Amino acid sequence: MTTDILRAQTLGEAMRLLMQRAGMTRDDLAEASGVSAGSMSRYLANGGVPPSRVLLRITTVLADRLEVGSDAVWVAFASMLAEDDVGAVVRARTRARKR
Repeated sequence: MTTDILRAQTLGEAMRLLMQRAGMTRDDLAEASGVSAGSMSRYLANGGVPPSRVLLRITTVLADRLEVGSDAVWVAFASMLAEDDVGAVVRARTRARKR
């Protein structure tokens, strides 16, 4: 990933940048992440933070498409989340890795 992701001011902006870099549309990302196009539109427009499990799926989808480690995408996203949201996603990641 290049440094343009670090210039993103919001989670939605970071998601849009990575989605575009991955050559995906909103509908592609929504389908691959298992959410509705309407929900994805809200997330991309900063209309709310996705639930932790959804953000984890979005992170994984983008990382796979960009052929980078999911940790790299997660770090970019985490820097834009409130502390409570970061904690929820870390717990979801931990549960997913235990499976």
